[in-house]
Amino acid sequence: MWRLLRAGNASIQGVAILFLAAIASLLYANTDRDSGPERATAAASSTAAGVTSVQATASVPAPPPASSEQLATQIMHQALLQSVWGPPAWCQVKQQLQTHGQRFTGFGKYVRAGEGSGKLNLSIQLSTDSGQNTLLQVADGQRLQTIQALGNERKRSVVDLDEVHDDLKARFSINNRDPQIALYLAIGGQAESIRKLCQQYQWYRVREGKYGGQAVWILNGRLNQNAPAVRALAMVDQKLFSQNLSGLLPTEAQVAVGKADSKSGLPYWLYQVEHRRSASELSALNSATELLLVTQWSNPQVLESEKLTANHFQVTSTNDPWIEETDLYLPPRTR
Repeated sequence: MWRLLRAGNASIQGVAILFLAAIASLLYANTDRDSGPERATAAASSTAAGVTSVQATASVPAPPPASSEQLATQIMHQALLQSVWGPPAWCQVKQQLQTHGQRFTGFGKYVRAGEGSGKLNLSIQLSTDSGQNTLLQVADGQRLQTIQALGNERKRSVVDLDEVHDDLKARFSINNRDPQIALYLAIGGQAESIRKLCQQYQWYRVREGKYGGQAVWILNGRLNQNAPAVRALAMVDQKLFSQNLSGLLPTEAQVAVGKADSKSGLPYWLYQVEHRRSASELSALNSATELLLVTQWSNPQVLESEKLTANHFQVTSTNDPWIEETDLYLPPRTR
């Protein structure tokens, strides 16, 4: 399988921070609050085989208070804010990647302390003919460590969260209702996935639907050729904008975001993300391939903060050499 993973010739680096996105980067390694949006009659939107369907609800159209694009962007910003400042939570994680006629599936779990602490623990595993492959991402609030083991390749990177936070406080007024501040604080786990979604895609459609019995907003987005009005300007964000112009990334995205009155107790939770690139949208110049990447953050549960201990966010001790990535996340010198 790993020979296949190294046989491609395009890169989808930056699509997601999770495990199968890392696999995809190997696959192509040889190249480069509830504002009541309008209801629309729509058919069910199905995903890859074995992935929970997200269904839209048919209803009588009602005049929206704002454009679909404005409402979709507002919902994504609410999802971003809750991913950084929301309560402690736990969920199951599943990713499926379909490309080159192959399907790869990874399973794991995600725990966050929330409330702006930056503490998280994300682990995903994938069994293949080459053995057990893993992604581990742990942050204790002071630093984030990511360890990827893919086949015979192993990578460890570290981000000094204290340095990023101190630098941010020196340049901005910290406000837990400001999406731009949340973008800079969204480092690791689900929060960073939303950071990328907010900036890489133009969200143009909103529908109401269901995901696993939960009422959700279903949003559709297309790859943005221009940086959005609300954005972060750290180096990692600048790279996102340049990747959008490469002709190699998935061109369409669909997300399921919990509504404000979600019975899970986690409003605006990101339940599912689907990235897609169809045959009709391939770049002849870059010889890209069809792609479907589905990420699920399922069965979320609110946790009691007093039951979370340091052990939940213990950074792994390892002798592996590490890559310092703090500079990528530092805010710019001027606003």
